[in-house]
Amino acid sequence: MPSEPPSDEAGAGAPPAPTSGVGSPFSPARAAGLPQGPLEDSQVLLRDGQSAHLRALGPADLPLLVDFLRRLAPETRAERFLAAVAPEVAAASLLRAPPGGERFGLIILVGEPDQPRIIAHGEYVRGSRLEDSAEVAFLVDESYQGRGPGTLLLERLVLLAAHRGIRRFWAETLRQNRAMLEVFRASGFEVSESSRGADVEVSFPLAGSPAFLARYELREKVATVASLAPLLAPRSVVLLGASREGRGLGDRLLRNLLSSGFRGEVHLVHPGARSLAGRPTYPSLEEVPGPVDLVVLSLPAPQVLSLVDACARKGARALVVVSAGFAESGPEGRERERSLVERVRGRGIRLLGPASLGVLDLSPAVRLNATLLPFPPSDGPLALASQSGVLAVGVLDRARQRDLGVRYFASLGNKADVSSNDLLQYWEDDPEVRVLLLYLESFGNPRRFARLARRIGRRKPLVALKSMRTASGARAASGHPRRGSLGETEVEALFRPSGVVRVETLDEALNVSELFIRSPPLPGPRILVLSNATGPGVVATDALEREGLRVPELSPEAQASFQRLLPGTGVTSNPVMLGIDADPERYARALRWAGALPEVDGVLVLWTPLDPQGVLDTGQALWHALEEARREFPHRPILWVSPFQPGPGSPTGGPFCAFPEGAARAWGLSWQYYRWRETSGAEIPALPPELRERLEGLEQAVLARGGGALDPSELSRLAEGIGLRSGPGPERAPEHPELRFRVPEAGALHPLLTVSLALPSVPREIAGPAWLLPLSAPEAEELPELLASTAWGRALGLGEAPERAALLQECAQALSHLAQELPSLLSLSARLDLGAAGPAELLSVRLGGRGGVPPAPLSAPGRTP
Repeated sequence: MPSEPPSDEAGAGAPPAPTSGVGSPFSPARAAGLPQGPLEDSQVLLRDGQSAHLRALGPADLPLLVDFLRRLAPETRAERFLAAVAPEVAAASLLRAPPGGERFGLIILVGEPDQPRIIAHGEYVRGSRLEDSAEVAFLVDESYQGRGPGTLLLERLVLLAAHRGIRRFWAETLRQNRAMLEVFRASGFEVSESSRGADVEVSFPLAGSPAFLARYELREKVATVASLAPLLAPRSVVLLGASREGRGLGDRLLRNLLSSGFRGEVHLVHPGARSLAGRPTYPSLEEVPGPVDLVVLSLPAPQVLSLVDACARKGARALVVVSAGFAESGPEGRERERSLVERVRGRGIRLLGPASLGVLDLSPAVRLNATLLPFPPSDGPLALASQSGVLAVGVLDRARQRDLGVRYFASLGNKADVSSNDLLQYWEDDPEVRVLLLYLESFGNPRRFARLARRIGRRKPLVALKSMRTASGARAASGHPRRGSLGETEVEALFRPSGVVRVETLDEALNVSELFIRSPPLPGPRILVLSNATGPGVVATDALEREGLRVPELSPEAQASFQRLLPGTGVTSNPVMLGIDADPERYARALRWAGALPEVDGVLVLWTPLDPQGVLDTGQALWHALEEARREFPHRPILWVSPFQPGPGSPTGGPFCAFPEGAARAWGLSWQYYRWRETSGAEIPALPPELRERLEGLEQAVLARGGGALDPSELSRLAEGIGLRSGPGPERAPEHPELRFRVPEAGALHPLLTVSLALPSVPREIAGPAWLLPLSAPEAEELPELLASTAWGRALGLGEAPERAALLQECAQALSHLAQELPSLLSLSARLDLGAAGPAELLSVRLGGRGGVPPAPLSAPGRTP
């Protein structure tokens, strides 16, 4: 029966060295959707959310392997080995490599760390290290079939085998072994089958196909969502840490739990008190009646570790640790956190924190508030994940003041296990969640985040505030774990193609979130400004134009129609000035005119109170006029800007900002998002098949000699194939201003295309933006525009020459093809001479390295935050 994919190993034991001169069909660009983590040793999630340990099989595992095979039915063993075989004989065969060949096995284990048991085994076997095909097989405990271990093993074996030069898997099994056959058929590969009597042989190429990645993403999402259900939608919660005095953090957690209307059971554990807050307590976790899903701990850090075993014995699947004193507190705390993570993962428990502010799920079926929030929010369309709990308190309080409800909130704390990537997948399918809001300090797996953000962003906006943008900011956070820190250029390259709406401040985050929730999408960049004062109108116009929007002069027909509606009004060209004495009726008539105006896409309404008498009444009347306009023109975005904030009492709760700059920024960000969403599904352009074959042949020739830099003739052939020239090398001083393109050999976002400007007689290059490779056609088209918007791009007039923009786009697309089609690409460099005509020059390309494995190791499913 099925088991999961093996890792490469020469015989049993340590993984084999990569076959020299062999690349993988899974380039770093193609494998961008797979999480980071060691391929042959990592924690994984089964389909039902249970945690398990996947690792390479070794000789010392013989007793565990025999025990695993003994637990299987004889029919199951016969299906796997095509004959009746004793467990001891079968186990020995799985640890024996063929003469001159290679056998590599993986096992999946569950249970206590000191008493693990194998639930699945998978392997590939090839007769000779020179062969490019291998037999694959796996075996799964009957009680775990249908829970995903077979698919997990196949995914992992595919990636590991591809790095060792294997290009095709085949398997032979009995026709009645439907479970194994179904794993192959559902893998996303092009599987062919042939029958010989009672046997079936299947085979498929190991290609990094979109279907394979899509199947992986679906399986990983199902498993992640299932693993988080005990945390976000528990049926029962146990709290440890409330006190008799009622003044500690545990007591605040208890008050929020009891007042939220939680639909499940709440149990309290206290070693000395018989009751707390009028509820009975239990002296230990083991004595709590019934099953337990979630345990919330607010205890001194040293006590937390000792309770993990008790949680596991009680069957708890999720743990929230509010306690501090872990990685944020120094070396001793880091070691304590390492031990905590090791224990919870070994026992199949998901961990939020430590140093977390808690978790909130206000969906009607759950009503969980296990947080330290001082002002509990109401249910609404926001979901928030934050690495800073205290900062999130301010965000949620401002959201409450603006009547923006929150459905989910999770304080990640030290982000030791549960991450924002996990939470995004859980929240993705809730139709009531309209906006996902993140506060991030670091990334555990940035490529995985980019792929998730791109997928989710097609359905709903993801707004992110990324801190630690400066050296001083990083120093200020020195007490907190900062795994996965990226530089500013890398963060921009990560967010831009993923559709992430990046904000600079918390106010921006709430402004744009409210706009997404309470306003129809902005269909275009043309904005009409209505104002009762000239100054705010001018400020708004400048701010809108800075954000990439337009304040176009209205047509004579539109101006004439306005003069007929409101004769004697001031300026009508746009901004439209209604006069300092404009009353609600004048605004109402102007809004009815603007709502039907076909030559604009949105209306910005500014009102600055100038008469201290009756400000409240006038403001409320204006607000109701706006609401009438929104009801009459439901598809016309209308944004209110005024120091007067009407609060949550309006019928539909339309969006508002206090000042024009904030409104312009929010609308500019939303317009960027809607533009991105229109092209977010664009495919990565592919080279013609004959050219791809030429590139593959060139790659194999370079790798056959051990990899390294292409020689001049190879570089020339490669450049010619992708529409570039080959240049004399990257060390030549520029005679004219030139753009230099590079893919560095290392980095969390490899392959990352960086651009810089080199000037004659200037020793240092000027850094520019960066792009994740490969590029879709719209992303390649964006590159010239983005370069032209930089300070040096404007000075050089990059946006004023269409032929230069075409050369930039062609260069970007050509380099993108290399990242897409050369799996072993380590680095490259190219240059575009801005003082000469003709395509860019390809200066250097390095392939292989470490026996053909790309510098950023291919990743397999894991739980890296």
